[in-house]
Amino acid sequence: MIRTRLTVLMLTLGLLSACDDAPEPPAAVKTPVTTDDLLPQTDTVRRSATTELLTAQDAYRDHLLALASEHYDIALSAIQKLNADISDLLESPTAAALAQARVSWRNAYSAYLQTLPLTAIDVNEPDDWKLAGLTRAALTESINPWPVEPGYVDYIDGYPYTGIVNDTTLNLSEGSLQEQHRFADASYISLGFQVMEFLLWGEDGQRPAQDFDSEVSANATPTRPVVKNQDRRGEYLKTAGQMLQKNLQRLQLRWQKDNGFYSITSAVRSGPAVLNNNLINLRQLLSRDVAGRYLKQPSSPFSQTSPEDVRALLHSTRILLLPVMSQNGVRTLLAETPEKTERLDLALAGMDDCLDAITQYPACQAEMLELLTAFDKAASQLDPAVLFPVNAWAEPVLTQPSDSGSQE
Repeated sequence: MIRTRLTVLMLTLGLLSACDDAPEPPAAVKTPVTTDDLLPQTDTVRRSATTELLTAQDAYRDHLLALASEHYDIALSAIQKLNADISDLLESPTAAALAQARVSWRNAYSAYLQTLPLTAIDVNEPDDWKLAGLTRAALTESINPWPVEPGYVDYIDGYPYTGIVNDTTLNLSEGSLQEQHRFADASYISLGFQVMEFLLWGEDGQRPAQDFDSEVSANATPTRPVVKNQDRRGEYLKTAGQMLQKNLQRLQLRWQKDNGFYSITSAVRSGPAVLNNNLINLRQLLSRDVAGRYLKQPSSPFSQTSPEDVRALLHSTRILLLPVMSQNGVRTLLAETPEKTERLDLALAGMDDCLDAITQYPACQAEMLELLTAFDKAASQLDPAVLFPVNAWAEPVLTQPSDSGSQE
């Protein structure tokens, strides 16, 4: 009996010992965790966002160049129409023909001004264009110089026989008019849109069609002496229009989308580079030209259509930055801060309202300050680097009214 109990005890101890010697079940394998494993989705999102940004910037570049090409085509067509109407006026100098030529002048000048915001980027100039005086700056200086000294061009009140028109020792060839341009003084302008404006409207905006009628030898009134040199006045107007068309056509060809020199050299630049450069130059255009010139004094005083000049410049600024039917402006680039787009849109609308109500100059100062502020805030979001070039902000034109509060 005792032996039996010992046997059972020994068997039990053996079984317990056998359990102690059994291998443990394998533990779960732990894989080392890396940073790449923790943030794969974040990196993918970041890379995708960068790609989308570059794509949007490239789209903006292509949008700008397409608009530049399109609007130079429009401007050239408008000037061709103007010159055709001038020919009709000279052939039949009636009040109706003069009125039509004036309408065409306004359309052509607005079309030209609309090209300026769309081409506000730096361009390369070949050396032969520089030597020939055919750079963009030189051509622009012949197309749109102002203000005009009226008495340098034609008769004015109290001086019935003054100006190039009445100086019969001067021929009216293209070379001669070019030589007279800025001759002896910066105000001696003989070429461009404003010279043609003065020839069409006269000093007081009331030039009669008879001023172009060579058959009228005596058209004096009690307050107006006999006007002479009708043939020369018409010849001057026609030659100035032809020169204007030639100079603008040079620019139009250079901005052609597929084969224009300016367009091709700009298209190979990166989207971010073109965006940065355009923001800087567009800001200069708005502050220096729109705020600093066009809103400080009448820019088309003879036709009394100066607000239309500003309207044209701001219209193409809007279709560049905030096109209604396209996402190729800045809406996509400002998708995360839509309030900046909204403020810029409202500022442009505020300028339109102000232009409708202009009665004296300087005009729209508060509205222009708001537009510049809205532009600055949008630009700093689009590309913080635009804040760094000192020359981009070197021409403060407006001062904030002391009671206007924060512009934030």
